[in-house]
Amino acid sequence: MDTYIEGHFSGALAYRDLIKVLKWYVDRIIEAERQEHIQEVLKAQEYIFKYIVQSRKLFAFATGGQNEEEFRCSIQELLMSIRFFLSKESKGASALAQSQ
Repeated sequence: MDTYIEGHFSGALAYRDLIKVLKWYVDRIIEAERQEHIQEVLKAQEYIFKYIVQSRKLFAFATGGQNEEEFRCSIQELLMSIRFFLSKESKGASALAQSQ
């Protein structure tokens, strides 16, 4: 997969949708009734981030670094969603541990 991402992947605009979709999933993790699909997305997040980075590199190369601020903001929003999810998870895990 790494070889494909680094050598053959050519989706210069893909990072935008990948960030939006990953953030959408992360924002819905806690309220989701069925966790299987979300867990699959989280297992694949390493490669999703690799696709995001490669796509952004391609876009920056093609445009001379346009939309850098937009990219930074969308990544920051994604990371804030992940941070929020992880804080909820750690609180839930500690509450569960205290009840046992």
